[in-house]
Amino acid sequence: AGQVPRLGASTLDSQQVVSCSSVIWLAFTSPIDDDVSMYDLLEVEQQRPDGTWAPAPRCQIQRATRSLAAIGSTSGWNPGLTLRVNAHLSRITGEVADDRRLEAMVRGASRLNVRCVSTDGRAMSETLDSAARRLCGVITPTSGVALAMPEYSDDRWRFVRWECSKIPQVHGSTSPAVQSPVDCATLQPEIEARAVYEFVDTIAVTISADSLGVVVVSDQDGRELAVVEDDVTLMVDTTITRLFLSARPLTGATFSAWTSNISGCQAITAPSVTVPVTSL
Repeated sequence: AGQVPRLGASTLDSQQVVSCSSVIWLAFTSPIDDDVSMYDLLEVEQQRPDGTWAPAPRCQIQRATRSLAAIGSTSGWNPGLTLRVNAHLSRITGEVADDRRLEAMVRGASRLNVRCVSTDGRAMSETLDSAARRLCGVITPTSGVALAMPEYSDDRWRFVRWECSKIPQVHGSTSPAVQSPVDCATLQPEIEARAVYEFVDTIAVTISADSLGVVVVSDQDGRELAVVEDDVTLMVDTTITRLFLSARPLTGATFSAWTSNISGCQAITAPSVTVPVTSL
């Protein structure tokens, strides 16, 4: 006579929490006869929200080998609820002591950690770090994930992309505001999302002058940067804090006003104007 089969190692021996797509493996100490149905030997239940138990949804039990069974669900285990496997070995051994009950929680949420990183490895500004920390929290398949960071920061940072390998709809997005459902199968104890920023070393400033005059552009130290006769785009680097623009009409012409979309520079009638680079 062969050895009496008993329950050996199982997935749930080492995992207290499983994902909704997990396959539960159960090994037996010796082969199970082919005429024994795994559905008679193994009972799979899942807890309802009210605390009662019911057969697990769309459960499938397959005999991988004569001494190994695989348990899964075609619709996925219900997240956030306990999964239970009752192994009725007494039905073939005649010993109630051989019965086993295994339980694990099906993961229903993840801790979302959001942080900022730069493209060149330099330290990020506290403004952006604080904005990222406010997005940290718990996400579930019901809540999904919603992320929103500034496209531009006053201290010259520009948003580039999101990096989040666990959530494909977020990973690689170039929009600073993104929403996505979260599949229960992707839930981990922690999921990290990184907002990638690049430091803006130069700012493009377009200056136009009509045909009746020129605009002299200087920096905060009085260094002349350009004399604009038509349209010019200046690349202003981070060492420049202020631009001084002086309109100089040609003989017989008079200065009218500045037009600009920069706050504080619209409709100024004085021929000279100071533009803080931080306002660009």
